[in-house]
Amino acid sequence: MFASDSVWAKYRYLLPNLVVFSIQLSTAAATTLLLDETHPVHSSRRNPGVALRRWLARLFGNSAVSSHRRMYDALPEDDISAMDSAVIEDDHELEAQTTPIAGPPSPPRGSEEREQVHVELSEEANPAPKIFTSQIILQISSVSFLAYHKVSSDAVMGTFLSLPPAQPTLAISSTTTSRGVLTTETTGGFGLSAHYIGLIFLAEALFRVAIQPTCIPWVIGRLGALGAYWLVLAMYPIAYLFTPFLPGLPRIPGIAILLLDLCLKVALSSVGYVCSAVL
Repeated sequence: MFASDSVWAKYRYLLPNLVVFSIQLSTAAATTLLLDETHPVHSSRRNPGVALRRWLARLFGNSAVSSHRRMYDALPEDDISAMDSAVIEDDHELEAQTTPIAGPPSPPRGSEEREQVHVELSEEANPAPKIFTSQIILQISSVSFLAYHKVSSDAVMGTFLSLPPAQPTLAISSTTTSRGVLTTETTGGFGLSAHYIGLIFLAEALFRVAIQPTCIPWVIGRLGALGAYWLVLAMYPIAYLFTPFLPGLPRIPGIAILLLDLCLKVALSSVGYVCSAVL
């Protein structure tokens, strides 16, 4: 597609790396500018992304960058405002219980004492949330293990597709009974060019995009997040067993079964990531 003396021909992996880099950069920019912090511990801190978004909105007159802020629906246990109101009500009830019915009214509490009581009640009703809970550690471990072997599989698959096919060799194994056993060895790959390997990976990526909004929600809805996750863990090792034997098949059926094998691994990986996030 490019001239032999162009930079794209000299550095053949520059164009796909630039495409991936642009996607990652746009994702980082969108999350930094458009997403607000919702964690109750960090929500009060200054957010540089929000400040930059507001500056861009003022610079472009709110036309290019919208200053409209979408509000998030807080979960009941994370509704800090409701907790604060409950704490204030408890504080009023405590004052009412400690105020004598008869006799001269007691002098009002000082602001420091009231603030101390309010802080103590707030700590009891809303303890500081713990970030690295056992559930978060399990989530990080699950995603890490899925990513580790997925990336390793992708790297090995590219080499596997480019390796030249091995010629079957016959070996005679002698035994004490003077009987020979013929064995065949097929340790090569498909011997495909970079062009065809790119098309195969493109078909794999298109399949991943197609099943994300269609098949994956249906599977998880039928099996449940935990059931689908256990199914992924059970089928993943089986999916790797047949891959090394595919080059021994005729070329056309071998490529077709290879695409099915890659699609199966893509489906398992996608379901595993979603289920891990849900759980």
